[in-house]
Amino acid sequence: MSPHAFAASEEEFQDIARWLVTGEILSNDLPPKYSSEEILRRLVGRRSSMEARVKKNKNDGSKLVSPEELFRICTESRFEYAISGHSVHIHSPRQTRTPYWARTLDRVNPLHEPKVNPASWSGDNIQLLSSVLNSVKNDNSNEELIRWYADFMRSLEDAV
Repeated sequence: MSPHAFAASEEEFQDIARWLVTGEILSNDLPPKYSSEEILRRLVGRRSSMEARVKKNKNDGSKLVSPEELFRICTESRFEYAISGHSVHIHSPRQTRTPYWARTLDRVNPLHEPKVNPASWSGDNIQLLSSVLNSVKNDNSNEELIRWYADFMRSLEDAV
């Protein structure tokens, strides 16, 4: 998938490309500020969604990451996502569309590889990614995402 597919318009694609290069979010699209308590509350909800997915797919969730581990992953990474290190943010659940800069929790090793492997759901296999890069990554490996990201950055340089 390309960021073009994620973007609702050419203007949004330009915003995404600018953010991927600089890490800057336009002033009209700034994320909300949340307290640590609110972030943990949102991570508890995310963990519940993960648990439901484990059960639905009959996966081994014995090592399912806890909300506290998710919080640790977020804080230790300083809410910077894997690949480029730009900041990711928790978006408002009231938004009708997930922003490109929104924080997602991604499995380093894609779930389709070892669905029954309990480590698939462990904290060691979770990383922060922006929603747009998680969409691009889809079921691919980190290596493939890194290769895509490098190619994308080169294509932007070539266009300048």
